Amino acid sequence: MCENNTRKVQYAERKQGEGRAIIEQERKFRVFMAVADANTLRQVCELAAADEELALVGTTTDGDHVAEWVRECRPALIVLDTELPHVDGLTAAARVRAFDRRVGILLLSAFMGSQICEECELLEVGHVMRKPVRPQALYEQLRLWMQTSRVRQEEAARLAARRRASAIVQEFGVKLGKKGRLYIIDAILLSSQMHSGVTKDIYPAIAKTYHTTQKNVERVVRYAVNTIWTRSDPAILAKYFGQNYANEHSSIGSSTFCSILSEFVHTGHAE
Repeated sequence: MCENNTRKVQYAERKQGEGRAIIEQERKFRVFMAVADANTLRQVCELAAADEELALVGTTTDGDHVAEWVRECRPALIVLDTELPHVDGLTAAARVRAFDRRVGILLLSAFMGSQICEECELLEVGHVMRKPVRPQALYEQLRLWMQTSRVRQEEAARLAARRRASAIVQEFGVKLGKKGRLYIIDAILLSSQMHSGVTKDIYPAIAKTYHTTQKNVERVVRYAVNTIWTRSDPAILAKYFGQNYANEHSSIGSSTFCSILSEFVHTGHAE
């Protein structure tokens, strides 16, 4: 019985370890590489193995099943060699693009003629490196791609959050001046990042952005919050603040107002 229990514990621990490893890999920038030169591929793999931000989720020196493996591995970037045996890199890229228009493609090619450039444009190849490629240079390009991709993702997330905050403010259905609308949207967005309150951090940050005073920002935000709270449809207030809270409170603090709406913005519930 003891032995069986021990085996169960070991199995559970192993599964937990595998689960943690999967979660850790999901956080990394996922790359699939199809490179004809096995030596280059091996050296890049060695460099990436010590990288805490990159994950090589698949490698091959053959182009035959690249599309199927990419569909299974779901990488953010694929590296394709134009000289892959059986199926060349451009053909493999076309097969991938048939089902995925978002994955990044980095092409390795010894030739840079007009035909290659035209095909790369059609296939939305993000970058071409001329062969022969040094493993260190290829690894550095993967790192650069990862950093650029993260900047784009962060900017897209910021824009999406601002759209959600703007949609919520508009949903209350009350007229706010331009400053009131901009300041309240910024206050909602900053509420999740700054936890010491609107007076200490948020108002000064907004004042700096719009080249005004903290006192002016505070006055405008308080007026906007009070306008929304006293003039909005009670059903809309109940949607975001709860029926009981909306019924029992004749006013609401700016910090509480922004903090509650920030949860809706950053969880995507406002979409």
